[in-house]
Amino acid sequence: MIAEIAVSAEVNKSFDYDAGSFPLLERGMRVWVDFNNRKILGIVLDIKKKKNPRFKLKPVLGVLDSFPSLPEPLLKLSESMSKRYLYSKGGMLRMMLPLSLRKKRLLEIKGDSNKPVETGRLKTVYVREGIKDSVRFDYYSKVIREAVLKGKQAIVCLPQRSDLFRVKKLLSERLKGIEIGELYSLQRMPEQLGQWVRMRKGEISVCVGTRQAVFAPFVNLGLIIIDKESFYGYFQPEKPFYHLRDLAFMRAKNEGLKVILHSDCPSIEGYRILKKKSTESIDLFKEKESKINIFDLHNYKFKRYPVLSGLSLEITRKYLDKGKKVIVFWNRKGFAYLLKCSHCGEILKCPNCESFMSFSLDKKSYICNHCGKKLAVLKRCPKCNKGYIRNIGVGAERAGINFRKFFPGRKIFILSKDQPEYPQDWDMLIATQKLVYLGNIPSADLIIVSGIDSLLSRGDYSSGIEVFSVLSRLKSLAEEELAVFTFHPEYYPIKAVKRGWEWFYKKELKERKSLHLPPYFHLAKLSFRQKSIPVLVKNIRRFKEVLEEQGKKRKDFYVYEFVKSYPFKEGGNYHYYILAKSKSMVLLKSVIKKSLYKFRKSSVKISLDIK
Repeated sequence: MIAEIAVSAEVNKSFDYDAGSFPLLERGMRVWVDFNNRKILGIVLDIKKKKNPRFKLKPVLGVLDSFPSLPEPLLKLSESMSKRYLYSKGGMLRMMLPLSLRKKRLLEIKGDSNKPVETGRLKTVYVREGIKDSVRFDYYSKVIREAVLKGKQAIVCLPQRSDLFRVKKLLSERLKGIEIGELYSLQRMPEQLGQWVRMRKGEISVCVGTRQAVFAPFVNLGLIIIDKESFYGYFQPEKPFYHLRDLAFMRAKNEGLKVILHSDCPSIEGYRILKKKSTESIDLFKEKESKINIFDLHNYKFKRYPVLSGLSLEITRKYLDKGKKVIVFWNRKGFAYLLKCSHCGEILKCPNCESFMSFSLDKKSYICNHCGKKLAVLKRCPKCNKGYIRNIGVGAERAGINFRKFFPGRKIFILSKDQPEYPQDWDMLIATQKLVYLGNIPSADLIIVSGIDSLLSRGDYSSGIEVFSVLSRLKSLAEEELAVFTFHPEYYPIKAVKRGWEWFYKKELKERKSLHLPPYFHLAKLSFRQKSIPVLVKNIRRFKEVLEEQGKKRKDFYVYEFVKSYPFKEGGNYHYYILAKSKSMVLLKSVIKKSLYKFRKSSVKISLDIK
């Protein structure tokens, strides 16, 4: 008996092994095999009855399961993923397992919970509701109960772990008598394994979790819900660089499921799904009739920073004098967001990732806002040892100190990532973009938006939709007035706050089409990392030549010059990337696959993200 096995190594093919010693071996079981003189984990993909193979096969060293760890739906999902992502099938299958089962650990499951019931057809529902409302959970509970009564299971995906337990509590109150479990990446290993085994045995009907939940080992799955589908937490920033939404639709297509998407401000992909004739739309969004004022900063004089301009302070004063609440959006963390030497002009950078360091008065240290690295406050410049380090710029902490000077006696608080909870009794809150995005701030009578232009300076084609989504969420929190201070009042993401979300998406798609950007063209980002810059540059130039050689005869294929990544340094490695573009996803993947095959990576590591 011969077993076709996918090994957990970076090779996108399976291998045959002699499984004659294990007659009860089944598809989906974990085995221990010898691969390239290393004992590694493998997943059985098929059992063959060949008697005389051309070569002598290595034997399977051991079987780790009494019952297939990975059910048929997850094996089919790995096949769909391998067609889209240039990542080994064995690596994908390993990623689907809980952490405990990625090692040499025996698993015994008694009973047969592997009998699927009848499948249906893919159906898509898009629910639009504000981030603060929860009427949609009544709808979620209704469709989950209907699925469970039919013998099906359900998955509810959330963008961050902090939402998980709150949502689980909301659903538990509405779904009495239905067992709800959870799966997420930072879960304790024994707890994660216990929940996973119960799902595999069919004892749990509903799984609530983050990205990991899409790999719940349900056999009779009937429903996948993705709450807040446009939030960044659904993108996997490591290999194979997938978006949860894509995997949900792959699984839904294979198993004939219903997929429910929710957002207050859809992603571009979500908007296109919403506009399909086959998609059912449920609109629960309550538009607030708050006043919107957009101020062109070119017409107003202020000393240095618009957040502290005379106009914004006067508007704030009027509301505070009436006993009303004010929220100030200022997308700068800490006390000062830049540290510069007074003598040589050196700007202090993080030793880990080379991002700019900022100063936090609250923590009395220099902090990297990208990787979290902390440094003690320096008395002298580390480069010239002559000048002192100047604090440049107004961060949220410094803005808070200034506001307390302008409005003495008022209860003014700064919301940070480390302290996202706000006090019950307050007059003014200062919040940054991340807290706005995650919905951790309350409503207010007046919301002042300052520094929104900083989001447009990232050099990313998705910056427009990010600006619009931040402004839309702030608008939904403004009870009376939203005041936006900007140098670009005529830019369409800012104008769209008054014109509406439909106008914005039509304009955004028109712009992307004219510029040949996703979703009309596909982009591949090839990232290169190495500890030595000269070695890295030499290899990336060589790879670019190979890529251009492979694609030169193809119309509709473009390669751009390599540039530094941000951050430039991470984990001890320096990073560059190359962008390739094509209208055909098949062509793009084909050219890149051939180039990777011809290119000898040596010590340079390459990762790929295709949109």
